[in-house]
Amino acid sequence: MTQQWTVREDKELLQLIDKYGAKRWSYIASLMRHRRGKQCRDRYLNHLRPGIKTGEWSKEEELILVEGHKVLGTKWAALAKLLTGRPENAIKNHWHATLRCK
Repeated sequence: MTQQWTVREDKELLQLIDKYGAKRWSYIASLMRHRRGKQCRDRYLNHLRPGIKTGEWSKEEELILVEGHKVLGTKWAALAKLLTGRPENAIKNHWHATLRCK
């Protein structure tokens, strides 16, 4: 069972990324206790990365997502390029939670 990330783990992860870069996920995970590379990558990209946009979605962002989805479908990485600061996972979750039925 996966436990929630602690503040201490977040700080440790950020320090390791500063030292080794944001690509060596398996190695970084080997230096942390009880975390795998995919968990470290997901935590950083979806929660800790500088410039991440959280909070309410603007009407403009929702319009970009709806129009982008018409062209790109569920290519969340491509849609993320249209929505600066929104992680791919947040875009996918927002689509499925609020916009899919519109």
